[in-house]
Amino acid sequence: MNEAFMRARPSTLREIVGWRIGFFIVRYDIWAKRGVRVVLGDDMIPPWDQWLANYANETLKAFKARAPLDET
Repeated sequence: MNEAFMRARPSTLREIVGWRIGFFIVRYDIWAKRGVRVVLGDDMIPPWDQWLANYANETLKAFKARAPLDET
C-alpha cells in the first residue's frame, strides 16, 4: 500500500470519507490482483468472476457500515 497514502492524516469529514474510500479501493485492488494469478484456464474464469463480485459486494458493505451516515 502506498506509504504516503497510509501516512495521510485526514482532518475534515470530507477528507476522512475520501481516505476511507481510497483505502477500500486499494485493498480491493490488491486482493483482485493476487486472486487473478490463480486463474490458470478458461474453465476457472466463471468461479473467479463470482469470487470477485462477492468480494466487491462485501467491500461495499464494509465501507457502508463504517461510513458516516450523512456521507453514504
